[in-house]
Amino acid sequence: MVDINQNQFYIKDDEKLEPLLIGDYKILQSSKKYRFSRDSVLLADFCEIKKSDFVVDFCSGSGIVAFLVKINKNPYKIVGLEIDSEFVDMANRSKMYNKFDNVDFINGDVKLATNFFKKGSVDVITCNPPYYKNLPTNTICQNERAKYEVELNLENLLKSASDILKTNGKLFMSYRVDRLQELCVVAKENNLCLKKIKFIKESNNNIMLAKFVKNGKYGVKIE
Repeated sequence: MVDINQNQFYIKDDEKLEPLLIGDYKILQSSKKYRFSRDSVLLADFCEIKKSDFVVDFCSGSGIVAFLVKINKNPYKIVGLEIDSEFVDMANRSKMYNKFDNVDFINGDVKLATNFFKKGSVDVITCNPPYYKNLPTNTICQNERAKYEVELNLENLLKSASDILKTNGKLFMSYRVDRLQELCVVAKENNLCLKKIKFIKESNNNIMLAKFVKNGKYGVKIE
């Protein structure tokens, strides 16, 4: 274990500090945990965020989306909500290393988002959620489990997003193209109007980025 600043920042034996390729910023990544993918980087860039916005990052993992949003868009406040306490600990230590003062990570279930945030209080939600419905019976590796709707399904995700977003608040998320129809149906049930889609053509995972607006007007832009 490497201790850079006693009682504040440390690195576990299974972790490494890896560059974010922006300035001198770095992020902790663990060999035992799901590592962030290019989808998260593209999602952070896709988001439309103002300096005055209160941003919540669902399923924040190691904190990659929250950190990139902080560095590139610097909103008023960012809070990552993550069910895995080890990820939360790792993300908070990355926050300490980078000396970010308006980013926090809390351990909690997205399904219970209203336990952590007031209804109608959030300007923007970002989310790189599990993409797949059915977990194969032979999947035991945690890195693989993170891709499946084990703790959080699409219905729960979109309901929680709608609950805490302000009217005209925005949800930005990555998702599989082959679940687009389902995504739109469930979003409509939760008063989330699809406003923009960007297809990631070079992705082997058939991924898209989507923007929703709570109680928004009809009209979709495709990039």
